[in-house]
Amino acid sequence: MTNADRARTLGVVAAVVAIMFSTAVWAGAASAAVAIPTAVAAGAPVPSSGCTSPQPPSVTNQRQDIEVDGAPRWYLLTTPAPATPSSTPATTKTAKTPAPRPLVVDIHGLAEGAVIHAQTSQFGVLGQKDGFVVVFPNGTGSPVQWNTSTRANSNPDLDFLTAMLNQVEASQCIDTSRVYASGFSDGAFMVSTVACTMSGRFAAIAAVSGLQLQSPCHTTRPV
Repeated sequence: MTNADRARTLGVVAAVVAIMFSTAVWAGAASAAVAIPTAVAAGAPVPSSGCTSPQPPSVTNQRQDIEVDGAPRWYLLTTPAPATPSSTPATTKTAKTPAPRPLVVDIHGLAEGAVIHAQTSQFGVLGQKDGFVVVFPNGTGSPVQWNTSTRANSNPDLDFLTAMLNQVEASQCIDTSRVYASGFSDGAFMVSTVACTMSGRFAAIAAVSGLQLQSPCHTTRPV
């Protein structure tokens, strides 16, 4: 695939995610007794714990370090300016309560890494324009890659993504019912795994050049 073909393909992902924001609908409703945020792509926003604090200034591809299962991991964070309207519909913002924003987790391909992928997909630019937060997690190994096993209890990359979501939702004002994952190639395999194992955290996925039918795949709701 040429760079031009890849750019066009990733452009399709951006369009798909835009459609997610406006039309994705989940069956069922979240239970108030569940402590973990449950993704519901329609209805009123569900603010994260980060919505109780003043929102920090905009950042672009800022590296965030986190320790998961005793290992150092990192991701890139891009956020809109606080004054940029959120793309979550029907939200109100006050001086004390910012409007929750959707979150896109954009996952790189094999041997690519978060830095190159962020430069290629340009989701950060779109997020700063349209009012949503974007994170670019980085895999491990050489070449850098993802563990796409659906066995959640033995997959360190799923632990990493879970810890990353917890950190972002605590530091930013996120609409936890509008958290999306997109991925290219090996990243598409990873979002396929996410759809099966983390359906309570992600409202929808967009997989480019690598959608994978995982087995087992036990979701709590359609993704």
